Amino acid sequence: MCSLKQSWQRYVPVLRTYHLHVDYIEENGKVKKVYTNKGTFALKELHSFEQWQAIEQAYRLRLPMVPPIYEAMPNQPLVRFREQFYYLMPWLKKPKETNAHFFRDLATWHKHSIKERTVTAEEIQRYYDERKNESNKEKQFLNDYMEKCEQQWYMSPFQLQFCTYFHEVMRAYLFSEQMLERWHEVLTEKKKIRVAFIHGNPSFDHYVEGQNGARYFISMEHAKWAAPFHDLFLFFHSYLRTYPFMCDDGVRWMNDYEQELPLSEDEQALFYSYLAYPHMLYRLVYEYEHHRSHHTERQYVARLQKAYWQIKNIEYVISKWMEAKQKQP
Repeated sequence: MCSLKQSWQRYVPVLRTYHLHVDYIEENGKVKKVYTNKGTFALKELHSFEQWQAIEQAYRLRLPMVPPIYEAMPNQPLVRFREQFYYLMPWLKKPKETNAHFFRDLATWHKHSIKERTVTAEEIQRYYDERKNESNKEKQFLNDYMEKCEQQWYMSPFQLQFCTYFHEVMRAYLFSEQMLERWHEVLTEKKKIRVAFIHGNPSFDHYVEGQNGARYFISMEHAKWAAPFHDLFLFFHSYLRTYPFMCDDGVRWMNDYEQELPLSEDEQALFYSYLAYPHMLYRLVYEYEHHRSHHTERQYVARLQKAYWQIKNIEYVISKWMEAKQKQP
């Protein structure tokens, strides 16, 4: 964290390009809260060319949920100073009811830039084969590791826990592959996909409100062109990575989203396939076996348990989504 003097020396020259007289700079996570003669602002620093592209494109597209980005010079939303890029926007607060409009607004964001494009049978098959091969490779590793554990006279706590979870993990792989098959079947017939300029890191923490009640998504540094459901995957994959709970709100949230932007059959199938895919647990087991770091055995067991909880939370919410779909006329 920068000292007050370091913050002043580093950021005041940037803020002067906006003709602001700075009174105080407050560290607030990855954003700087800047108090000036013209009000309170948020200053963010970019750390890669990809982030620069994301902010630049979000600004150019005039997406309805992008907060105002101030120009230091005409038509220039970003300031470059000492080989770093910065952008400035008003300081915004979190809405009182964070999730009341979140998913409708996310769908509205996607609708503004969504477009359809044709894909070839070769492109579909190539992607299908890549996903299938990746899944087979991971399953083979986990199967081999399971056999290795069972052959030992004494299992470590991590190995014992893994063996307890093994069959449910394989079931998650099976469901993910079934949804991939469904996606392949539908898209091979359809040969059209939808892409949108997605947020890339949607969360309730990145959803704010202006003084006039307008709502915005902030932290757009990971925005990119992708299938709109990818934002849903990113949100739920992160949100469900916690202790065991029944996310019944997930049904309402998906309904809110689909009232604005319904998912097609192939999009829904690939969304389920992505979400159910237990890659994080595989990565953890692989790390434990081949690249064990400074973590203790107890810490590895805790991480494994958390990865398993995520699988079960995802399993629950997908089952509820599928039940809700079946009840629709």
